[in-house]
Amino acid sequence: FFNAGTEGQFYVGAFTGALAGIYITGLPPVLHIIVVLLVSFLAGALWALIAGVLKVSLGVSEIINTIMLVYVANLLVDHCIDGPLAEPGGVISQTAAIADSARLPIIVNGTRLHFGFIIALLITALVYFIIWRTSLGYQLRMAGLNPEAARFAGMDNKALVLISVLVSGGIAGIGGSIETMGSLYRLS
Repeated sequence: FFNAGTEGQFYVGAFTGALAGIYITGLPPVLHIIVVLLVSFLAGALWALIAGVLKVSLGVSEIINTIMLVYVANLLVDHCIDGPLAEPGGVISQTAAIADSARLPIIVNGTRLHFGFIIALLITALVYFIIWRTSLGYQLRMAGLNPEAARFAGMDNKALVLISVLVSGGIAGIGGSIETMGSLYRLS
């Protein structure tokens, strides 16, 4: 239903996930990972909400908005990792390393396969279940395929747009933080 690019939400999720992994300390690993994922979800969802609000209030194309917001997110993150949040004493543009407690564990020793793969599978299964096995999923599918029929059936298309925007942006934010937590251990 909401098929615009999510690269901006990915950047914002990676950025906020890195910050949560660096500056939130003293948590056990499982809790720290959950907190980082939640922060990234919220950041991605809020970034996507900009395009969603413009879509439902002014009818502005969400595709054009999200494409333009990618550049804003990219420049904002670049500014922060080049300046105020740069690694102290670092030579290249990057943040400090995230805490060990925020790093995703490796699943298969000797490979780079980490727990982010399992998280992605769980999110995929959850989205599949919601889209194909719940009334909300039916409404999202109907509003995406035929907004006029959905409106005629009494569905609130604006609310459904905002729900899909928030969820897709949040999932993209989680994707960004998984990259940071599982492979790079910092944002560069």
